[in-house]
Amino acid sequence: MVRAGRRGYPRVEDGVLDWGDGLWGYWRLPTVSFEVLGYDQRVGLALGAAAALGGMRPATCHLVVVARPWSVGDWKLGLEVTPGEGGRAWTAYLEQVATHLGGAGLTTRQVYLGAAGSNRDKLEATGRSLATSELRAVAASDQDLRWLLRRGWRRGLGLHAWGAPVQVRNAPRHLVLSCSGRQSYVAFLVAVRFPPTLPYPGGEWLQRFESVVGEGVEVEASVRFEVVPPRQAARDVSRRLVDATDQAAHIAGTRSAVPLGLAESIEAATELEHLVTSSQAPLAYTWPRLAVAAADEASLTRAVGDLIDSYRDLGIELVRPRGDQLSLMMEAMPGGFLRQRAYQQRQPLITLAGSMFHGSSELGDASGPYIGTTAGFRRSAVHFDPLAAPLANRPTTVAICGAPGEGKTTLAQLLVYQMALRGTAVVTVDPKGDARGLLQLPGMEDAAQVELGPEHAGLLDPFRMTSDLAEARLLAVGVLQALLPPSLGGGMEHALLNCAGEESASGTPCLLGMVRRLGRSPSSAVRSAGSALESLADLPLSRLCFAGARARPPLRFSAGVVMALSFPGIDLPPPGLEPSDLTLAERLSVALMGMVTALCNRLVTDSPPGIPKAVMFDEAWAMTKSRVGRSLVERLARTGRSRNTALLLVSQNAGDLCDEAVTNNVGASFCFRSTDESELGEVLRLAKVEPAQEHARLVAGLRNGQCLFRDLDGRVGVLDVDLVTEELRKAFNTTPDRHW
Repeated sequence: MVRAGRRGYPRVEDGVLDWGDGLWGYWRLPTVSFEVLGYDQRVGLALGAAAALGGMRPATCHLVVVARPWSVGDWKLGLEVTPGEGGRAWTAYLEQVATHLGGAGLTTRQVYLGAAGSNRDKLEATGRSLATSELRAVAASDQDLRWLLRRGWRRGLGLHAWGAPVQVRNAPRHLVLSCSGRQSYVAFLVAVRFPPTLPYPGGEWLQRFESVVGEGVEVEASVRFEVVPPRQAARDVSRRLVDATDQAAHIAGTRSAVPLGLAESIEAATELEHLVTSSQAPLAYTWPRLAVAAADEASLTRAVGDLIDSYRDLGIELVRPRGDQLSLMMEAMPGGFLRQRAYQQRQPLITLAGSMFHGSSELGDASGPYIGTTAGFRRSAVHFDPLAAPLANRPTTVAICGAPGEGKTTLAQLLVYQMALRGTAVVTVDPKGDARGLLQLPGMEDAAQVELGPEHAGLLDPFRMTSDLAEARLLAVGVLQALLPPSLGGGMEHALLNCAGEESASGTPCLLGMVRRLGRSPSSAVRSAGSALESLADLPLSRLCFAGARARPPLRFSAGVVMALSFPGIDLPPPGLEPSDLTLAERLSVALMGMVTALCNRLVTDSPPGIPKAVMFDEAWAMTKSRVGRSLVERLARTGRSRNTALLLVSQNAGDLCDEAVTNNVGASFCFRSTDESELGEVLRLAKVEPAQEHARLVAGLRNGQCLFRDLDGRVGVLDVDLVTEELRKAFNTTPDRHW
């Protein structure tokens, strides 16, 4: 029954519910990821939430935590479709993903905080306070509020039942909702006892229910609470303590033992009185409820039992009141009033804040292409668009690291494929040729595997790569220093700069001409270096840089086209090897990779800023190993926002990507499994996670295809990469014995 004087359905306008005898404002709270946070960070979240709730006093409030079904249709509509062959392939791919996700039952965690107000001005003031608090609340939309009201009547019935009337049968200990031939069994649990203290971390009681129930069962939380000022709270606690003490004295006078529950109540009231009087902090008078919905009574009974047992481990007693189920259902409705005051809990605000009502395992940007699901306490879809960062003026570099065979190259190719189908011009630097499978996928008909060899002689000549002679001189000096042994290259810097200046002043400057000038130097040491470099110029791969007067073929970005640059026969050094330990062939490889980085810079610079672009470096450690490579990678990262370019760096070792110049521009990172102790510290540093032992164990225990993902909003959690189709699994599989 609805209380007399109230309408059966409230008026919803501008985020405010009007039931006819009072107004309620509701705000949506952004969720925060807390599973991979250190102790101090978790405490900071709880203290920030407590301060925000305390700023609402005095207030009558309503906290709602729900799992909202994720809409595949809305997600599809939000993704841009590109014209041409790529657009048709993207549409087909999107349909495959939508079919894959349609029956997955994925949800998103949504948290709403409501407050009663006598007028709209008061509600607006409350909203401003919450918006500037640690909770960062935003006003709930009218659509959100109508959805919450409808959900209140249709728990467990599914979206197909939302347009039809619902019949409610009030059984003693549960409700039976019927609609369109389908039934749902709903029970409300109330908390009748809380312990004096809860562990933290570990006692997040508004998170616990999500890890307890299984598939086919829905659970949501509804917590009515009042924020009570310290003076009133002190009076109430003192009165409660006096009553409990008098009761204990009366029992003791009868020579009976004081019940354990009463003794615990006295102890809890004493602690609460001390807290209020010493800290002058407000209290929260709370009425916590859990709503459980299942398709049949047996599943409901099982889920309720599991929840009661799980919460008992925390010292929280849940009961299923007999005869009060309909009242509790009406009480849980947004804007409804408190109907069962008997189950009141008086708690410090930190007990409610530490429940982590706004905590979540959700990751990603919610609107980009689908890349997998979270592996935390809630399974949610993860979406990520590397090109969202430059559009939002955020750091544009995506760092991907992990041991060989764990899935880092697979993820990088998935991101490249999705971007290319959506019209992005992509160049990948693929030394080992792993991109061959990618280039054979639907929509990649115009893609090109460019094997850099003799026919590209001069392509990487610094003097022909840029019209800026000052920049060309620096590149030329850098590449020759990388080719020379470290003990010799540093001492040659002055001579190299002089020869570069002389060569740039000639009519047709080139790197080979600069080397020949070194050979004519009056210094015997410089002549010896020039002679060694000229001999090196005759090697097949060296001709990419040393081509004399031969012209290089031009390379250009094309929208929606992937250009994969590979080096047949390149001899990359093992990761982590010091420059002084490199062989001549390995020094040549490092120098070439540095110049390829410069080539990618030129491709980005020469393309119109409006065209979305992406550059992916596999084996990125080969670029960051040399000074010239690091500086060029840094430049690409810094100019990404202005040039609408995403930069993907893939490397075995996180330490190769932890250079300050690179990490300052990293917006998102994907860290796959690693077991080396020294490497684990670098992984946590790249993910910007506190270097705690439990976090190191988490990374070391990741399965194949799992990674620690830090998204653009700084949320960190475990991601299960999902390729969706067998076609992609085969195309991206660079380790034949791996199947995921």
